[in-house]
Amino acid sequence: MVLIALAILVGVNYVSNRQFYRYDCTFNKEYSLSDKSKELIKQLKEPLTIYTFFVPPQDQAIFDIQRMMNDLLEEYQIYSGGKIFVEKITVAANPEMVEVLQKKFKLETIAPNDMILRSGDNQKNVNLVETYEVEYGPYGQPGGIKAFRGEETLTSAIMTMVKTQKTILYFTAGHNEGEVKNQSPEGLSTFANYLQRENIEIKQLNLLEATEIPRDCSALIVMGPKTPISAPERNLINNYLKNGGRALIAIDPLADAGLADFLTEWGVRISDGIVIDPERCVAFLGRKDVTCLASDTYGNHPITNKMRGEMSILPGTRAVDSISPTMATELLKSSGNSWLETNMDDFAKNKASFDKDSDRRGAINLGVAVTKKEDDKEGRMVVLGDSDMVRNKFIDANSMMGFGRVDLALNSIRWLTGQEVFISVEPKKTESRRIELTPGRMTFLFWFSLLMVPAIGAAFGIAVWLIRRR
Repeated sequence: MVLIALAILVGVNYVSNRQFYRYDCTFNKEYSLSDKSKELIKQLKEPLTIYTFFVPPQDQAIFDIQRMMNDLLEEYQIYSGGKIFVEKITVAANPEMVEVLQKKFKLETIAPNDMILRSGDNQKNVNLVETYEVEYGPYGQPGGIKAFRGEETLTSAIMTMVKTQKTILYFTAGHNEGEVKNQSPEGLSTFANYLQRENIEIKQLNLLEATEIPRDCSALIVMGPKTPISAPERNLINNYLKNGGRALIAIDPLADAGLADFLTEWGVRISDGIVIDPERCVAFLGRKDVTCLASDTYGNHPITNKMRGEMSILPGTRAVDSISPTMATELLKSSGNSWLETNMDDFAKNKASFDKDSDRRGAINLGVAVTKKEDDKEGRMVVLGDSDMVRNKFIDANSMMGFGRVDLALNSIRWLTGQEVFISVEPKKTESRRIELTPGRMTFLFWFSLLMVPAIGAAFGIAVWLIRRR
């Protein structure tokens, strides 16, 4: 019987070691991989080995980052089902192995806390300093760790193992659009960082100086032009799209981009005016800004299907409608209590109100996705009524208005470049949750543990004693 019991025990452990279920009990699933990472791992065609060269840190914060990274690597390894392997190299204890790997990887040196990803002939180096953000004080002195971005960094690195073609975005210039290198509140440098984390290369293009859209252009980005785009420029964009090109066009309210007739040919109508929504809007310093819309009412499209329950924030937007359902799909709407304000004089004087004779009542569409085939070539375009959503002042975490909501723009670019598999909402941020112990709750816990718990045991004992007496 003892041998049988031991055999059962060994068998149960053998099965449970290979067939098990893991559950993340945190409220925001802080220790679960994002959908984007899971979809990416499925695309791995060859085994991927991640070599870590961590060294004992002097700083407790770096020690915590190393621990978090090791936990994260374990999640990747477990979820991959045998596709991802992790080799932890202790630098001080194995200098010979470090030297051998250095020659194998054809590196002049392996820096402390390096991570080297190898899959077939592909190789990518990542250092631990790329996986976290440092918080700086008011005078620029470094403080503690502000955020851990290990998953974003690793997933971005793994993406290079999956992608066979480089993704290159061309941002148009010459119409007072946002500059991708501009770090001012009106610039796009923070958004450019989001794109570069996904191994997307960014270039700028002045259409007036070009004879055609470059052949290596994965998608053309027209982000908030303030002056009209000329007829020759429109012809370049039109010919590019008809030949299977991709474009993201964001036109702010009150701006004349000169694209209304061009967009009509592609089944899109942009309306003059600005959308006002007293019901679904963002509050600044305790006061609602009725032009800064918050929407989670999405259409049925790959760009927005995985954004259910996630708010998109558009700080000032115009109406963008589909006039050809076969080509253009509506992406998101304002609430039913919103309206399109067309009286700009009243708006400038903060006297905007709904006028049934000139204004349009909501829900109002704020963006569309277009697909058009010509001669077996599929052109794709996304048109949004706002470009401020990706400017530094609205997505930089250090800004007073830093919402950090870029999923709508990122997912649009992923769809345009044919990377729908990577569309997902960014991983949730960690929240601090506390149990508030009021005096009443403390009194209850005291008497519950002192009297009620022993009383329950005593009651069971008395019940058993009475049953046995009978």
